[in-house]
Amino acid sequence: MKRISNDLLKIISSLFFLFALTYVVLVISITLKIRNDHKRNINSLRQFVIMEKNELEKSKNSDYNFKYFMNDLSEDTSDFNDIYLNFKLDNKIILENKKINFPFSKYPNLIYKDGNFFILNIPFHINRFNSDITIQIVSDYSADSKLMKMISFILFIFFIIIIILTFIVLHNFHSKIKKQVMFIENNTNNIDMYNMNKKLDSSNLYKEFSGVIESYNQMLDRVKLQTENEIEFVSSASHELKTPLFIIGGYINLIETVGINNKSILDESINSIKSELKEVSTLIEKLIFLVKKDRSNLTTDSFGINEITQEIIEEIDIVYNFSNFSIIGCPFNVVTDRKLFKQLLRNVIENAVKYGSEKEIEIIFSENFENKTKKVVIKDNGIGMNNLEIENSFKKFFRSEKSRNKKYGGHGLGLSIVKTIAELLDIKLEITSKKGVGTSFSIIIYK
Repeated sequence: MKRISNDLLKIISSLFFLFALTYVVLVISITLKIRNDHKRNINSLRQFVIMEKNELEKSKNSDYNFKYFMNDLSEDTSDFNDIYLNFKLDNKIILENKKINFPFSKYPNLIYKDGNFFILNIPFHINRFNSDITIQIVSDYSADSKLMKMISFILFIFFIIIIILTFIVLHNFHSKIKKQVMFIENNTNNIDMYNMNKKLDSSNLYKEFSGVIESYNQMLDRVKLQTENEIEFVSSASHELKTPLFIIGGYINLIETVGINNKSILDESINSIKSELKEVSTLIEKLIFLVKKDRSNLTTDSFGINEITQEIIEEIDIVYNFSNFSIIGCPFNVVTDRKLFKQLLRNVIENAVKYGSEKEIEIIFSENFENKTKKVVIKDNGIGMNNLEIENSFKKFFRSEKSRNKKYGGHGLGLSIVKTIAELLDIKLEITSKKGVGTSFSIIIYK
């Protein structure tokens, strides 16, 4: 696993190598340029000496002697800084600078280096004087050498300062990153299923970390929701399964004691156990649906509201032997998940049947073109609800007037499922009710 500190150390090492390479290249480049400038000046003087020598040979002025020749060369080369001319006429040596004295016979016509000097010895014979002359050109670059050393030292100090500053900046950057990482680590380690409401604050973090924290908080919300659903499922299941399991256990005990030899008791017990198992299966299916709340599998279907209502009425007639429905209004098409919408509508109609005191139930269709909404109203003339019962009607396992719904039973989950489906399909629900008069349940669909 990589560490940020190791990567930062690699960056510092790379920068150090880059600066060192740059330093070496700069020093070498400047040194070579200074040396080449001195050599170029020497070569320029070589051409000038040859030209003067040729003029001396051609001159017919009897007064133009070797002394004049030397003076002309010295005057004409005075524009070159730190360059000296030494002369050797036969065996006589004439030095322009007494402190600068090099052999005249060494490396003739070749530029060579001796210490901080470049030297060129140019030997030739002057027929006019019948003499051998050697002109020595000496270029002193000691001043440039000192300057070069100073520049090298300044560059070295500059690069050292840059390296130190870079190290300080990266060290501070690493400290800040480490501090923020430790903040995230410490806070995430303190979060468990009992304090999932605690969110990480990303306001003081780098933007890159803020994105990670935002994703983490969203994941925490999902985990919290899933955990709450699982806890709720276990709690709800254990709460509702107690009664049917207790009944099943009772019938099993009855069969063990007297039912084996009594066919009527045996048959009654078996049928009751089957009925309770069916109730348990239905209950578990409802609980699982309430836990899932998953939008990923939703489909989009187009269907007629009248068609799906007729299907539900036929199914209710078979199950509850009730068909006293009155359909009012103009039917319309609905575009949503057909299966879930049918389940929602069936649960509402079933609820109206259970609490409608077996009186006529009205199903009213209407469409508002101005607000772009479609509405289905299921109106019963049954027992009705007070305000407290209306507020609690969507809560799990809530049952209104339990003593009056023994005929149809139930688990108190129908309207909870209706609410869940409405949230999934973006449908609005409204309930108006009056005790002893009836209940009107509105399903509002947005186009």
